[in-house]
Amino acid sequence: MLNTVRESGKKLLLTITGGGTEAIGEILRYGGCGQSIIEARVPYSMESFDDFIGSKPDHYSSHIAACQLAATSFWRGISLGFNVKDVIGIGTCCTLYKHNEREGRQHKIFIASHSLERTLIRKLLITEKMTREEEESLACKNILQMIKISCSGEWENSYEIVGNN
Repeated sequence: MLNTVRESGKKLLLTITGGGTEAIGEILRYGGCGQSIIEARVPYSMESFDDFIGSKPDHYSSHIAACQLAATSFWRGISLGFNVKDVIGIGTCCTLYKHNEREGRQHKIFIASHSLERTLIRKLLITEKMTREEEESLACKNILQMIKISCSGEWENSYEIVGNN
């Protein structure tokens, strides 16, 4: 995956609000990411989330919230002086298993990618019973897939294209 990012010349900014943060460690594990990764953020609290996107979202875990995170990440890359054609913002928010959760609570993963060309989103509804660790791993795997697809341009078959900018 990291080779795909390096070869693409894309510059990534990741904002992950909790679930899936192991993707950051997975990316940084192999070193040499300085050419591709501009930054990775974890605005975990609602206050930090609100501050990052500049408003309070209707829902903290939704495809719209993921898109807001991705778009804000994208514009942050531009504000830092990176070439608009190279920047990709990735935003992720999840509702994963937690101790003592209410009965019937749905577990979901939302991942968005925002670039000059397009915004892609992926929603996963977790229907089988999993541990928190398993759900975290699923989120990580899908974040890494979104990064690879966003950098390679192979989005046509896997991800909903929400809009062309």
